[in-house]
Amino acid sequence: MAQAIHRLKYRGERSLARRLAAPMVEAGRGLLGDADAVVHVPLHPARRRERGFDQALLLASAVARSANLPLLRRALVRARPSGHQVGRGREERGAAVADAFRAAGDVRGLSLVLVDDVVTTGATADAAARALERAGARKVGVLAVARAL
Repeated sequence: MAQAIHRLKYRGERSLARRLAAPMVEAGRGLLGDADAVVHVPLHPARRRERGFDQALLLASAVARSANLPLLRRALVRARPSGHQVGRGREERGAAVADAFRAAGDVRGLSLVLVDDVVTTGATADAAARALERAGARKVGVLAVARAL
């Protein structure tokens, strides 16, 4: 799984997103069944330009299509860069992503599934979910390809 995620993110093998989304949909069937829409954890625009794509958006698109749910592509934005999280501890990660996200779309009353590639400490997912909840989302669940321990 780690190799597949690395190939997607750093080698640009975008077709892997569809294959990685299949087990996400299977594992998250209950979460997706109660959801109104899918949202992704966005990259900062500068990082997206550097990489050429947003891996979480690719995954979220495949998950939404498979689960027959709308994808809210612009519901969440990364308002400021947080830098690479690799090698940071829990507190450093939390500080790096604090207030890094803001809701940009109308999510009031919606039950959302937030999609990302990897959850390590949960700091990024927590910061993104809080931004959606502040904007009125009723519920935010998180679905990722992998959990790094």
